[in-house]
Amino acid sequence: MDEEQAVALLLIGPDTWMEDQHQPTLERVASFLETGKTVAAICGATLRGF
Repeated sequence: MDEEQAVALLLIGPDTWMEDQHQPTLERVASFLETGKTVAAICGATLRGF
């Protein structure tokens, strides 16, 4: 994904967002939030509490 062209990030999925396997995605979430881009979550992704 080209972060410069993306305007939003949608996280979906099960309740595994606290597991280490998602760390790369969570770093991208932080990058989006730092630049003021929209991050949305549904289902299990809402458990992370960004």
